[in-house]
Amino acid sequence: MGKSDDPITDAVLGESTYDRLRALRFGVFKQAIHRKLAWQSYLLLSLAALLPIAAALPDSTRMQYLTGELALASPKLAVLGFAGALLLVLTGLGHAGVAVRRLAREPNISEFEAEQLLAAENVCSTLGLGTATLAVAITHAGFALGFGGASAVASYVDVMGADPFAASNLPLSLGTIMVVSLLGAVVLQLLSAFVFVESLSNKYASVDW
Repeated sequence: MGKSDDPITDAVLGESTYDRLRALRFGVFKQAIHRKLAWQSYLLLSLAALLPIAAALPDSTRMQYLTGELALASPKLAVLGFAGALLLVLTGLGHAGVAVRRLAREPNISEFEAEQLLAAENVCSTLGLGTATLAVAITHAGFALGFGGASAVASYVDVMGADPFAASNLPLSLGTIMVVSLLGAVVLQLLSAFVFVESLSNKYASVDW
């Protein structure tokens, strides 16, 4: 049967049990895994930019809240950023594992196994593109606050009662986040390309959605 202009219809009517069940399943993150891996790598790249962003903060913010060697600074925001990076890397590896298993099993994958893989993919997508994205957004919002100067940060602390630039006393520096995020982004981009190429060579797999 030839392909229509609607990739979801093709998935429902196609030979892949996995794609059919994925198309019929309710969910927010129903995109192809190679796309989700690419998105996760972009989020990691944004975290890798935290050190340059911190270096661009006004002098008043850096001198009052990020004293000492900037790459070694470990504000509370850095802990949140590291948690987001770790979640992105782990769920990205999970996404890749699901894709590899699914491609290896097509066209003989059973409905039960497809459901199990879809459940695993859904967990990775929810944590990686939901929870981790929220952590990344909050981290960047905190650094954006720093561009208002030390007075803006002080006003926030007075209202909220929490200092996002306070030292975390954990060995999770901005430099560490940059290295981990860069390496993670490269790995996930390579996995995204691998899954995409392997999907193209597998007539049972869709790369359209």
